[in-house]
Amino acid sequence: MLTESFIASTLTSERGSTSASSALRDVGICLHELQPHLTPRHSYKKSSTSRNCLAISESHIFAAQAEKAVIHVYNREKGNQEATVPFPEHIHSLAYAGNGSALLVLGTVEGRLILWELASGRQFTSTASHLQAVSSLHVTNNQSFILSGSADSNIHVWSLPNL
Repeated sequence: MLTESFIASTLTSERGSTSASSALRDVGICLHELQPHLTPRHSYKKSSTSRNCLAISESHIFAAQAEKAVIHVYNREKGNQEATVPFPEHIHSLAYAGNGSALLVLGTVEGRLILWELASGRQFTSTASHLQAVSSLHVTNNQSFILSGSADSNIHVWSLPNL
């Protein structure tokens, strides 16, 4: 049987909100399967994420916490949280680059890029290139370039091998 799945994230605005069901009150990310189940396959608690702050690899989900400088790492198969990783700046956008050594590209509120090499844990920070927060990131299909955008009306193209 063919199974389709998708991952959805939400930003919880108020603790007393009555719009969420009691079972999903603390949940911010859900992995849904359209066949054969109608309920979420996994739900990840304490995972309130803003727009563009969710990145997905073959095995993991990375979620930048809203208004915080941490990323939660979730295992897709086990359905559990594996790590909480702190960063020096608040994260405003994420993108996954799955070339040879998997990288997570983080756009910060201060207008910088942080490259996080997942296998080694090393972090590289660019200089501030945007005047405002990096609001969107995209890694090209050939994993050669990163495009970063901001509300300052600038789009920067970065050579991934040169970073």
